Amino acid sequence: MLKMLRENCKNLTLLYVEDDKELANKTKAVFENLFKSVDLAFDGREGLDKYTTFQRENGSEYDLVVTDVNMPHMNGIEMCKEILKRKRDQYTLIVSAQTESAYLFEAIDMGISSFISKPINQSRLMQALSKASIAINEHKLADYYLSSLEELTLQLETQNQELASKNAQFDKTARMLNTVSTKEKILHPTKRPLDRATDENSARMKAQINDFINDDLVDLIEILNDTDLVIIECLNNVDAITIDSIDLLASLLKRYSLALSSYPFFGDLSLAMSEFGNSLSTASMPQNKEQIKNCFLLLECFIFDLHRWHDDLSSGDERRFNTVDASNIGNMRLISNMWVENESDNQSDIGLDSIFDF
Repeated sequence: MLKMLRENCKNLTLLYVEDDKELANKTKAVFENLFKSVDLAFDGREGLDKYTTFQRENGSEYDLVVTDVNMPHMNGIEMCKEILKRKRDQYTLIVSAQTESAYLFEAIDMGISSFISKPINQSRLMQALSKASIAINEHKLADYYLSSLEELTLQLETQNQELASKNAQFDKTARMLNTVSTKEKILHPTKRPLDRATDENSARMKAQINDFINDDLVDLIEILNDTDLVIIECLNNVDAITIDSIDLLASLLKRYSLALSSYPFFGDLSLAMSEFGNSLSTASMPQNKEQIKNCFLLLECFIFDLHRWHDDLSSGDERRFNTVDASNIGNMRLISNMWVENESDNQSDIGLDSIFDF
């Protein structure tokens, strides 16, 4: 347990507030073997001053505050009130004696994270610190991924704007070509078959849409949910991604691709997903961890788009059948290219700022 506790606490900062100087110094020595940094204060006023100074100098707050209750100048409860005004979700651990139980009800109402009773028992202290460090690290990890996804979303919006601009140019060219074609047909008319063939094509497409929704959509949703779980696991363990996880992801993408290949409308997307699945199976994993993380973040956004498409079709909105467009196919191929990029080509330091450089 101690080894795991050290691992969880090694990057965390701690403010320890205790007016018993002998106890404070002994406990501080224990904390210093666990935490990245430990600051000590001997009363609530000094603790609040150190908290404010740390916040100003570092642009962030302590990860954890551990404090006694009864202290001169300002007690631990009053200090925590002031700290919580500065950071509402500050993780705080109260050390209290049985005779201080009257304070605990107020602390609970304030939202204090955890309590340890005096005299301090080493086992209970380790348990409390373990619980606190896990919660803090999970919160920091969630904030990191949220920030990364927000940044990636902004960059995807920029890409979509660029694609919209290109599509507008293509539309203009298509209108010009259509005008030329129409003029040619007027000057050189040809016999046209009856509209029955067009009606048959429309009916055949309608039947294929119904087949897709009724026969394959449920299976594709299940495959995509499994794919999502693998991607999240890889994002949470970028430094220790296993070959089994990569093989499983490749297999899921190929299964999805195989189901799409039955429908001509999705030939390009099916091919792009199959190519990426093959890349995962055959190419060695990139050595650059940032490159791996970016691949999985992009893939998570791609899977999110497919989830929305599934939701539309599940609701019976057949008009959304063809919303998986060229941008999704391009994103799939972009991820595939990033995965197989060779470090010897001076591309190993690829970053989010360069992946959309067309």
